[in-house]
Amino acid sequence: MKPLRVAIVGCGKIAEQHVEAIRRIPSATLVAACDHESLMAEQLAERHAIPFASCDLAEVLGKARPDVVHITTPPTSHFQIALQCLDAGCHAYVEKPFTVTSLEAAALIRRARERRLHITAGHNLQYTWESMEARRLVRAGFLGGPPVHVKLLHLLSR
Repeated sequence: MKPLRVAIVGCGKIAEQHVEAIRRIPSATLVAACDHESLMAEQLAERHAIPFASCDLAEVLGKARPDVVHITTPPTSHFQIALQCLDAGCHAYVEKPFTVTSLEAAALIRRARERRLHITAGHNLQYTWESMEARRLVRAGFLGGPPVHVKLLHLLSR
């Protein structure tokens, strides 16, 4: 299996969890850390022996040449960063919320399809023990039930 080259853009607190998750994939190698604050990128890279750190995404995409980029920046930046990654030929894993608007989401999905790349929202807790157990309890009828609709319009018209 070809090694998967992974970069992280956004080196704040959540990036640590991404590093740990990426390290659990035998074929994955962290090749770059990027943050608009260069010190954040340098510190993440130093803590985890990531060979390249930069505050310039274009430099990361050009020099580190990742196959996939984990985008862990604030939500308002997701669209532009993901678009830049897709245009550079990289798959993108985007922290939630995926984008700020549905138009941005549609544009990223369209671009990924045009480029024959994958893009996904990071719903990273779906397969934890707790999430799987909660789904089992719902299926078993212990939690939840039929949908309930409450009409409050008469209260709002007063």
